[in-house]
Amino acid sequence: MIEPAGSIRRLTAAVLLDDVIERKQEKGKWVETHHKRTPEELKTISELAQAAIGFNSARGDVISVQNLAFERPVVADLPPITFAEKRPRKGDQ
Repeated sequence: MIEPAGSIRRLTAAVLLDDVIERKQEKGKWVETHHKRTPEELKTISELAQAAIGFNSARGDVISVQNLAFERPVVADLPPITFAEKRPRKGDQ
């Protein structure tokens, strides 16, 4: 029996998803609320990832889809840009 030169014995994949972030404006400021993904969302994303990688359970493939709140850097409020900063300088064109 002749076998192809390369073969896949098993695939293992991990998918990390950030929380769902909803942004809305309250009293003139943007407010973000974070929600964990529902089991239905995780299942749907898992099925999509399985299709994308060619998942085969008979081969022993494993995929893990998890929700993890990603860290976000703290961003300071910056002062508005001044007229002098907006004005083009020599050589900027």
